This record gives sequence, C-alpha cells and structure tokens, in this order.
Amino acid sequence: MRGVDGTYKHWKEMLPVFETELNIFKRKIDSIKSNAGKTAVAAKPFNSATVQAAVNYVNLENGNSLFSDTALVIKKVAAELKGLKAVTIPFKQMQQAAKSISFTTDKPVKILVGYFKTQRGAFTTDTVYLKSPELETNASADDYGQAEIKISNAIAIEDMPPVNVHVYDFRAGMHTLKLEKGVCLILGFVDGDTIVPVYDAGLTGDLRNKNIDWLFE
Repeated sequence: MRGVDGTYKHWKEMLPVFETELNIFKRKIDSIKSNAGKTAVAAKPFNSATVQAAVNYVNLENGNSLFSDTALVIKKVAAELKGLKAVTIPFKQMQQAAKSISFTTDKPVKILVGYFKTQRGAFTTDTVYLKSPELETNASADDYGQAEIKISNAIAIEDMPPVNVHVYDFRAGMHTLKLEKGVCLILGFVDGDTIVPVYDAGLTGDLRNKNIDWLFE
C-alpha cells in the first residue's frame, strides 16, 4: 500500500486488501496441508494449444534463449512448462515500447506470461522489467484472471531475476494480448481447460531470491 493519490490512508481502506491477502494465504496453506504426506507425482508438461498468430517461437528448453537479440539462455525450467512454444521478442524492443500479440483460436486458451521478480524499493520505478498485475493500483489487473501468481520461480535464466508465471484466459475467437512497456516472457499458449498448479518451483540462480511471497499473491 503506497498511498497513491491520497488513497489507503485510513484503516477502512486497508482492511479489505488485508482480508483478501488473508483469504489467499489460508487457501494456499490448506492446499499445502491437503498434499502433505501424498506420494509425489511427476509433473506432466502442458500441451501447447494451436493458435493463428504472426509470431516467432522457441521451445522452452534448457539452453535456449527467449530473446532474439541477447545470448541469455534458460538454465532451468519447471517441468510443466518444458517444451512449450514460447514467443520470442527482442529484449530491447520490450524495454522501449508496449507490445501486443493478435491471435485467433477456435477454442478457449490460456496464455502463460512470465514476470521477472525484481528487488526494488517501494517508491522506485523499474525501467527494465514489466510490473506484474497488481489490483491495488490497476483495476483491470484481473480482467483475464491474471492477477494471481500460479507458478513462482518457474524459470531460471542466466543473469536474470526469477520468473513468476501468471495466466491469461481467452475464449474462442480473435483476440489481442496487450502488455505495457517492460521486459517479460510470453511462455506459450495452452488449452483453456489446462489446470495450472499453484506452487513454488524454486528455480533461481540466487538463493537469496527465494521467498514465500507466492503464499500471499
């Protein structure tokens, strides 16, 4: 809560936000408890959905680069994401301008978008990475169900911050995914009925970046 434009100055404004975070925390703790003691099942990779889009793709695999203008490569990727067809966009282009991807699909799909989790002060603006959806400052941050982090620390990329995966839901038809200026990852299209688990994959090259934020977001 940053008190933007004179908001969130009174506890009456703060209470609903904290109640929402508490409910999310309880739900995720219950999820952890319900899975306690169960035999671990190997995660199965998601299946890529077929859409019509004028974009370039690269497979999400260790050693591949998601940016067409850098040599930064994937070191590790969560099992569910392996093999997906990620969209490649130049790093510099994303840093300098907003981006959009128009596509057509004959059935519902989900788009998996990766947001880099950077360590910055509360009142500083990141000039490199795209800010993840945040309802407290953007009323449209959940228009496509994208506000919640699904897989935390899902991808480790050489010399880059950890990546959290958010999911955008689209019905059948013609659509345009619009994202503001800033570097992010468009990790691929999957079928609309794909169940994306909520968990921390723990993939980061810097152990200091491991945290429990996913329990509250």
